[in-house]
Amino acid sequence: MLGKCPKCEATPNIVVDTLRARDESSQRTLPVFLFLCDRCNTILSVALDPEWQAQVVARQLRTVDRGSTSN
Repeated sequence: MLGKCPKCEATPNIVVDTLRARDESSQRTLPVFLFLCDRCNTILSVALDPEWQAQVVARQLRTVDRGSTSN
């Protein structure tokens, strides 16, 4: 069973939009997905781009792996 939009109370078809959100403290931007109500455009959720997250993790793993082979 689908939930209802907290603003318009319709059962929405979720619209997914992408954008870059800015971290106020570091002034860096991050790729995110917005999940919007198709009826009233209310933001229902925000999530980091999973592809970007996978790239960050892969870079971290390579860094850790390089550090362990130098010992």
